[in-house]
Amino acid sequence: MATTAPRTTIENVRAEIDAIVNERLRLRAAGATPKELDANRAKLADAQRRLSELLAMRHPLQLVD
Repeated sequence: MATTAPRTTIENVRAEIDAIVNERLRLRAAGATPKELDANRAKLADAQRRLSELLAMRHPLQLVD
């Protein structure tokens, strides 16, 4: 029997973003290297992009004539 991946929701991605931001704060406090901070930044940017896509699907743009 095949298992399905958990469904990605806006709430899940927001929680992921919170975790990434907290990780970034810990990294900065610990004197992380630029490489470590850049990896964290890339994870944050990816999560924010996915959140934007989910929000756009939930609230599609409606053009008014």
